[in-house]
Amino acid sequence: DTRFAYIHNLDGTSDNWITIKAETKWGAILDGNSNTDACIPSSRADCTIYGFFVENTSSYIKIQDFVIQEVTAVGIYTNGTTPNFANNLNFYRNKIHDIGRVIRPVGSFNISGGHSGIYVDEAYNITIDSNIIYAIGRLAGGDSNNDYNKDHAMYLGAFYDTTGSPFYNVDIMNNVLYNNTSGWGIQIGSTATANTYNVNILN
Repeated sequence: DTRFAYIHNLDGTSDNWITIKAETKWGAILDGNSNTDACIPSSRADCTIYGFFVENTSSYIKIQDFVIQEVTAVGIYTNGTTPNFANNLNFYRNKIHDIGRVIRPVGSFNISGGHSGIYVDEAYNITIDSNIIYAIGRLAGGDSNNDYNKDHAMYLGAFYDTTGSPFYNVDIMNNVLYNNTSGWGIQIGSTATANTYNVNILN
């Protein structure tokens, strides 16, 4: 599979969260071993593209204390489509690094496609707390139009669904982001019909 963990329509409750946690802090290492020219940005079955992939109506889920490294695209990825949106998620005290670390030459497939430590699209009631994210994104020496603006430690918002998908009630706190030279520490966005609001950065 191209994902270490696929979480699809998995629901806890406000009184009974589902916690996916390493037994000891940073003792569980999800190593994709996929920072190779053959894997970026291909979807080959032998390349690990995502660490955790949280999809659709999954709710009340906490992902805690993992190391996620050397996957090709995203460490923790959350995505929904109308009317199914992930909600009430907590990404806590994970260490995410060395995602998509290859040179992307001019003309390579999907050259403008980005890499991220944490990517949350179309979701609400999200907490991103006490994570360490570094060395995210492509290396210099490829396409100068894309080498420094496509890959971010956190890529957050409502981007692709044109029917009014939400991204709101988000708290980003106590995170350490560094050495992410292929883009920004935190990129937040929306579209004309998809709303992003009530995003709090509390570091």
